[in-house]
Amino acid sequence: MKALLLTLLLTSISIQASLNNVVDLYLSSNQYESIKQSGEALQLASLKGDSAFDWNLSARFTRTDSKPTGLFSFQSQQTKTDIFNIGLNKTIGFTGTNVSIGLEKIRYDLSNWSPGVNQLGTNFPERFTTTFTLTQNLLQNTLGENTRSLQKANRYSEKLAKTTSDLSLESGLLELFQKYTSLRLQKTLLSLNSRIVQKSLKLKNNIQKKSKDGLSRKVDLYQAQMSYHSKRANLESIKDQIEQVGLDLDLLIGKNIRSEAKNYDLYKDNRIEQNEPLADSPEVIAAKYKYLRDLEGSRSRKGGQLPELLLSFQYKADAINDKFSEAFSDAFPTGNNRDKIISLSLNYPIGTNTKKIDQLIAQANASQSKAQYELAKQRFSKNKDILKKRLTIIYNRLKISQQALRASSLMVKEQSRRYSKGQIDSDSLIRAEEQFINTQLSTLQNIWSYEQLSSMHAFLYGRMLSFTKAYKE
Repeated sequence: MKALLLTLLLTSISIQASLNNVVDLYLSSNQYESIKQSGEALQLASLKGDSAFDWNLSARFTRTDSKPTGLFSFQSQQTKTDIFNIGLNKTIGFTGTNVSIGLEKIRYDLSNWSPGVNQLGTNFPERFTTTFTLTQNLLQNTLGENTRSLQKANRYSEKLAKTTSDLSLESGLLELFQKYTSLRLQKTLLSLNSRIVQKSLKLKNNIQKKSKDGLSRKVDLYQAQMSYHSKRANLESIKDQIEQVGLDLDLLIGKNIRSEAKNYDLYKDNRIEQNEPLADSPEVIAAKYKYLRDLEGSRSRKGGQLPELLLSFQYKADAINDKFSEAFSDAFPTGNNRDKIISLSLNYPIGTNTKKIDQLIAQANASQSKAQYELAKQRFSKNKDILKKRLTIIYNRLKISQQALRASSLMVKEQSRRYSKGQIDSDSLIRAEEQFINTQLSTLQNIWSYEQLSSMHAFLYGRMLSFTKAYKE
């Protein structure tokens, strides 16, 4: 007996908190995991923009065996060379300067040279070279303006990815809530319409009996039969809706919870308190980040119509010795041979200027994003006001319908009392009961509409998770 009571108690608790259970199931479902992973992939993809400012490592090994024909005798000797290069380069975001560091090790094999030609004192000399280069684009990236804008665009891209991911999760929770409350609606409709069918059958039977006794017209009987069969067809349609909504929920959470959904309490105060935050909605924030990303992106392409003018400073030091360790140490910090090179190069495309086209496309994208951002703000402002007004209207209509429901309930009790005393016939009682059920249907529709508007209000501010957790059945 105790075990049975405990089971009933746990079942009751499960039913009372069924939406919380459904949300927990959804948060551990494959559907939610898919949305979550898609959002994380989007956020990771947004980090790729910073790769333009990473250090890049390159390495190369080359072996040559040559005997060229030269003007001088030493140029015509067979020479074998092993060359190993390693380099590091990076673009500094703040200034847009490209920094490059290069190290080169060369080992010569002069063993096949003719006697007297080699004056180095060894057949296997080692050479080590270091280079340090700074390169600046003077016209297209003056003082690093473009690269700083690109870095800002990357930051906004990361924020946009995070906000977009959160919006996808919020949309999933909104869909879950609407599916679940639709299941509750259909189950309650099934209960009410089952009673309607019962009352319609009872009325049909009464009219059929009166028709046989000659107290009712045939047309009244036909109308009663049509009404009864129509209500039965509607009942079957509701059953089909329950299966369809239930299937949608099964796909969302991976479990059949049709039996756990509780019918609506038509007399309950369904007011849902929601404090409006001062911040914008996630949709507005996402539109804002998209606009700022595209704006900084267009700025990063500033000067696309100008030629590429590169100023380069290079310092080069090298040393040669019969031992690599000696050549390496001699190349730092000054080297036996030092070169300081300043170069200026100009590159101006003739014909289609792809950088100019890219700049114009980026500017067009920024203009479009700005218009979308302004539209999102306008839409949010209007939706906020409309939802607030509609919530008040629907809630007031709900309270009125609940008052009518109580009055209709009292009417049924009064008609039942009069029927028991023989003051009215059964048809009058059945019609009073049907009117009561119709009032219940109207109240149910108001409750469901109020909850849908409340969920849209929560979604507008990105509060679906807290809204579903606070939802009371």
